Amino acid sequence: MTINFGFIITRDEIDQQNRRLVGPRNTVRTADELIAHGRPFRLLDGDRNLCYQGMYIGPDDESMFSPLDDFGEAVAGCTTIQYPDQETNDWKDL
Repeated sequence: MTINFGFIITRDEIDQQNRRLVGPRNTVRTADELIAHGRPFRLLDGDRNLCYQGMYIGPDDESMFSPLDDFGEAVAGCTTIQYPDQETNDWKDL
């Protein structure tokens, strides 16, 4: 089954490297599409250290947790996902 939302990890702040990791595995979204049209997000660990940055395309619902649930928790123990506030552009915990 394919899904219509997706994310891309564009920056690994732990290793200080750029990335192009697309998820979830069954997304129909491409890396280029996610980079060009996605909404930025950040993944933080329990000490609120920035671990990863990326872009998300999809509905404003529980799918917005996908980068955290499908990647950040397992790979780096991330506990928080942030998106910029649409009015102030300040990073806000989801």
